[in-house]
Amino acid sequence: MSAAIREYVQPGCTVFFGGMQHGEPSAAIHEIVRQRIERLTVVSALTHTVALLLGEGLLQKLVVAYLFDLYERENCLAGRARRLGAYPELEEMSHYGLSLALFAGQMGVPFMTTRSQLGSSYLQHNPNLKEIACPFTGQKLAAVRALNPDVGILHTQRSDPSGAAHRWGSLGMDLMGINACKTIIITTEKIVAPEIIRRDPNRTVVPSFRVAAVVEVPWGAYPLHLAGCYNSDLPAFAAMCRVESTYQAHVDRFIYGVADRTAMMQRLAEDHGQPYLDRLKIQQPIESTGVINGY
Repeated sequence: MSAAIREYVQPGCTVFFGGMQHGEPSAAIHEIVRQRIERLTVVSALTHTVALLLGEGLLQKLVVAYLFDLYERENCLAGRARRLGAYPELEEMSHYGLSLALFAGQMGVPFMTTRSQLGSSYLQHNPNLKEIACPFTGQKLAAVRALNPDVGILHTQRSDPSGAAHRWGSLGMDLMGINACKTIIITTEKIVAPEIIRRDPNRTVVPSFRVAAVVEVPWGAYPLHLAGCYNSDLPAFAAMCRVESTYQAHVDRFIYGVADRTAMMQRLAEDHGQPYLDRLKIQQPIESTGVINGY
């Protein structure tokens, strides 16, 4: 993980994080914090651990539809960013608008059109939303400018060594988001043989030729849940973000105080007991299996 982040996530770049309250690449976000990579523009939708980048003053801009950590009466992170002189510029649109921007990026076209943004004040505040006329009907439409982030990071249940990755459960904007990115990092619970990926191709969210790096990292989405692997510990994360002294103690112990995700999970087990993690882990996961005779 440290090598992948060091090579592909540079200060000042634009990063898309997958996960929309499910399976976000938390271990990768921890590593970005650990390496203190600054001036980032982040594109995300309901990716909770982006809060750590906000709290550590590493963000220059947020392209978002919603991020709960910006509500300063509910947690300490936005206020902390202000005190660090690193409160990010905000570019806001609806979740649907953001998905269209990423879909346009995936398709390689300059924009997508919609009517939904016209009923809001987004066009008054976001320069990447424009009112246009349909060339066929003259109908009033909103044009949503394409987004092509420099780097995309997606956490998956499994991947083969080349980066062909399976992901299931709620996908949110993961498909269009990761495929709109110029460089892709896949983090995964388990690296598996290529034939396991080939036997269930409809779950392959990104083709291997697009992937720059693959990192095997069990518990890589914690504290978020990952379908078929473990349940969420999000209430504990949200509670930690409310008070700055608690937040500071957490990042010192579980991010700066460890080398990687394995060491972090060991420390969690030391602090809370292994049964704490065992209760989160899905004990009898049901995964896809190949069809009869491989057909």
